[in-house]
Amino acid sequence: WLAADKITGLENTDPVTTWINAGTGANFIQATANQKPLYMTSIVNSLPIVRFDGSNDNLTSASGLTLEQPSSFYVVSQRTGNTSAYNRICWVAGDAGEAGYNNLVDSWYLYAGTVLTRAATDNAFHILTGILNGASSTVRTDAAATAGAAGAGSWSNSTVFLGHVADSPLAGDIAELFVFSGLH
Repeated sequence: WLAADKITGLENTDPVTTWINAGTGANFIQATANQKPLYMTSIVNSLPIVRFDGSNDNLTSASGLTLEQPSSFYVVSQRTGNTSAYNRICWVAGDAGEAGYNNLVDSWYLYAGTVLTRAATDNAFHILTGILNGASSTVRTDAAATAGAAGAGSWSNSTVFLGHVADSPLAGDIAELFVFSGLH
């Protein structure tokens, strides 16, 4: 569980070096100064967020993470730019899974071998939720749902990236991110 309001010791616009994972202790880190996202205060409901610049900001899991299907995904996020491509919120090494915003079709998406999308056409904060469960997967934007197949992908001891990945950097904010094994 990553929650921007659980980050301590930072002021508005400070770079984020470590985002502590309150769920598993598998923290997300960035050592390179010009690739650190920024901690921003009082952005959504008077709470902070972590802002990614749409260029090269990213955080990487400090240790390998394992996730089997079925699994549940929740994120409070908004896109703020990069309207010509994908905005990846998170990506698992080896293309095993990802979630983000596809500007080409104005949709939030989940991927675990097959893409499942849910339309959203603004830059506001949204609650994106998903159940990765093979052919019985679901993606929701706020409360509206799309059901279908998101693939059967899972990963074991894999590196997970938040924000920038190759040609799909996130220009946006993350307030919270939860990923759970099982259905929740």
